[in-house]
This record gives sequence, C-alpha cells and structure tokens, in this order.
Amino acid sequence: METDDKIPDRMPPDIGAIEPPDHLRDAIFARLDLEKRRMRLLRKTMACGVLAVSFAALVAAGYCLAADLHQSGLGQYLSLLFSDSRYVLDCWGAYALTLVESMPFASIGGSLMSLFFFMAALQFAARNLGGACKRVRPA
Repeated sequence: METDDKIPDRMPPDIGAIEPPDHLRDAIFARLDLEKRRMRLLRKTMACGVLAVSFAALVAAGYCLAADLHQSGLGQYLSLLFSDSRYVLDCWGAYALTLVESMPFASIGGSLMSLFFFMAALQFAARNLGGACKRVRPA
C-alpha cells in the first residue's frame, strides 16, 4: 500500500477548533466600506466629467449648427414664406425643393446626437449624484 506523503505532519486535529482573530471581521468590513466609498467617489467623478464633456459637445454642435444655418441661407428662404407668400404658393414645389436642398442635415444630425448624449449624461449624473442633488426638507 502506498503512503500518503502529501499530507503535512502538522495538520491541526480539528479545523473547527481554529478561531479567527477578533479584529479580522472588523478589518474586512472596514475594507469593504472603504471600497464602497472609493467606488462611489469614482462614479461621482465620472458623472461630473461626462456631464461636462457632453455639455461642451452640445455647445460646440449648437455653434456649428448656427453657422451652417446662416451659411446655407435657410433663414432667407423661410422669411420669403412670410414676405411673399403668393410667390411661394405659386411655386410651392420649387420652394419646397429649395428648402430641402439648403438644410444642413449633417449639422442637424450632429446637434441631435450631441443633445441625446447630453441627456444620457444628465441621466447618468442624476443616478450617481442622487444623494447630492436631493432637496433637504425643513422639519
């Protein structure tokens, strides 16, 4: 028969007889609390950063949209609708085609995407900064 050399000679007779140190439970829970606070701080920092970047992108997209709208002359075509409506009604097909051709669709799409990104960032920030943004009700 084979002898089992892999079992150490100094094994305690009863594993249940070993008691953990008294401070071990408190140290484990303190470490867990520290990790929770660190993750909460990281989420708050990320929420503020993402919100700031998305707001900057929204402002930049708004400026690009305003510049493209001004450059395309869409405002002049729309003012023609109010100043000379008889001409617009007579040539409504050409007028509608001119409006569609002069619209800056790329800038409108970019502005809408940055707006949706900002709204998602606002929702993310509201979830992670929920405790900081709540109102304090007077007693």
